[in-house]
This record gives sequence, C-alpha cells and structure tokens, in this order.
Amino acid sequence: MLLAPPARPAQAPAVPADHVERCVELALRTLEHGDGERREPLLDGTSIAGLAARQVASGGGRIRPGLAWAGWAYAAAPGTTEPADLVRLGAALELLHTFALVHDDVMDESPTRRGIPTTHVAVAAAHRAHGGVGDPQRFAESVAVLVGDLLHARALVLAAPLPAPVHARFAEMVLELVDGQAQDVLAAAAGPGDLDRAREVALLKTGRYSVQRPLELGGTLGSASPDVLRELSRYGELVGEAFALRDDALGVWGDPERTGKPVGDDLRDRKQTMMLALARDLLPPAGLALLDTDSGRALATDEVAELTAHLEAVGLRQAVAQRVEHLIGEAVEVLDPARAEAAGGHLETVAHEIAGSMP
Repeated sequence: MLLAPPARPAQAPAVPADHVERCVELALRTLEHGDGERREPLLDGTSIAGLAARQVASGGGRIRPGLAWAGWAYAAAPGTTEPADLVRLGAALELLHTFALVHDDVMDESPTRRGIPTTHVAVAAAHRAHGGVGDPQRFAESVAVLVGDLLHARALVLAAPLPAPVHARFAEMVLELVDGQAQDVLAAAAGPGDLDRAREVALLKTGRYSVQRPLELGGTLGSASPDVLRELSRYGELVGEAFALRDDALGVWGDPERTGKPVGDDLRDRKQTMMLALARDLLPPAGLALLDTDSGRALATDEVAELTAHLEAVGLRQAVAQRVEHLIGEAVEVLDPARAEAAGGHLETVAHEIAGSMP
C-alpha cells in the first residue's frame, strides 16, 4: 500500500482526484447488485456484497487506478480527453486488487488490513457473537473466499467491454496474479529457496499487477506506440520490484499505524520473500537456524524479535534500501521527460515516494 505522497510542486499536478474517486465510485456501484439487500447477522450485519464493498471503501493507496491514468497520460496525444474506459479500467483494477487482498489475508491468517479487522476475522467474531452453528473460523474463511470470488467476478464483468487490446492485457494480468499467489503458496510449503525464485514470485504476485500492468493497460488505452509501451513496461518492471521489496521491509520494520497491517507476520511464518532470500547471504549461523530449523511451525514472538535483531545487525535494512534506490534511479532514467511531464510528474513521484517511505 502506498503511503501519502509527498508535497508536489505546482507545475506537476498529481493524478486528478476526481479520476480516482470516479473509479472507486464505479467499483462500489458495481457491487450493489452482488447478492441482493438481505442483511445477515452472521455476516457482521451485512451481505456478501456489503462485505466486499466495505473492504473496497476501507481505503488504501489507490495506486493502480492512478498508474493506469499515468500510463494513459504518458502515451496519449496532447489535448486528448480522458476516455470513459479509463474509469472503467481503474474500477476493475481496484476490485481485482481487493479480491487479491481478501484471499491473501485468509492464506496468511492476517488479523488486520488497512487498520480494520480482515474480512474473515470480522465474520468469525460475528458468528461467535450471534451463536452461529459450526466452527466460526471455517465459516468465516468460507465467507471470505466468497467475498473474494464476488470481487473477482465483478472485476471481470467491468473489464469485459474494454477495447480488445486492453482486455487481452487485463486477462493476462489476472492469470499472472493467480499464478503468483499459487507460486507463493507452493514456495512456502517447499521451504527455503533462492533469490531468483523469490523474485519471480514477488514480481508475479505484487510488482506486475501493482505497477507494471496498470501502466501498460493505461498506455494501451492511450494508443501507445511500441517504443512508448516498452518505456512504460521497463519503468513498471523496475518500480514493481522496488515496490515488492519495500513491502517486504514494511512487513518487518513498518509502523502499523501507517501501513494498516501488523509487522512481523512474514518473519513469524518464515515466508520466502525477496528480503529473506537476500538475508541468507548475510545472516550468521544463529540467524539461519531461526529460518531453517523446524520450519513447519510458526516462530514464537521472542524468536521473531531475535530474528529481527539479526537482520538489523547484518545491515539488511540498509542493503534493501540501497537496492530500492538503485531500482528507482534506473526507472526514472527510462522515462521520456516530456511524456513524464504530460503525466503530471506522477511517475517520478510514485518512484521517489517508494524509496522515500522505506522504514
């Protein structure tokens, strides 16, 4: 999740606020007919569609609609009016992103997201409070899967009328996202892996659908030439990797008040992130033992603290920050200055914000 962007110079306006607002409004309106108006106490006093809408409305950086707009503005001819399809695209991206979050929270057993209880946690509490029959956890996870399914389906319905080249790229992105999540689950079960595997999973699961593909989708909607599309793609690939690395670092050293999610979960589960793959070349034997010994169980709170101390001691936080800075520098160099200015300077701001908000 992107944090609040830094102050911007007057000559470089951010993504128009009304664009993002219209994207979110359309996303929420799309969910209104999800499953009727029936309100269920066991669903925390709402419906499947209501739970989905609650998650969309809970906030987040809205980075994907903003990057789709920036990709379009970077590619489009000067003076071109923003097309209605750009809002449709942004709304579909926001629904798809929320689908991924809801399912990811179940898989990772995450208690909070964006500062509020995750869907399965809220529903489990409602099940207990209203005396539901059966296992509240099993019930809540089943409901969360259905909430994610609804978000996924509605995203696909929204994307269906987009121009054929845009729709084809959107479909490819959906497959990449699901493949990335699958590879993440498989990598966790397989145990320690190398940096190449961790990077592949991070790019599939996070970097591409968060940064690279939204830019390409917006650029395609703006009739980007092959050269312009390559610029957007390369920028997105570099910033996407930086984004994934920054997300890893926030999971260890971030401030929950700002990120809206707890720290330490990745270490507790010894998740095969890029950052921990990098750590393997730096950690002393005691640190490696925490990563590898009895890897089928979650680390205890004191073990998470010990592993965090080892990571600090070997300078991993600084090493990740330097890698992020390097990626961001390469990314900004890819951009054509005139086109970047036409996109309101948003691409440079996103890149530098990622580097500047490292914990």
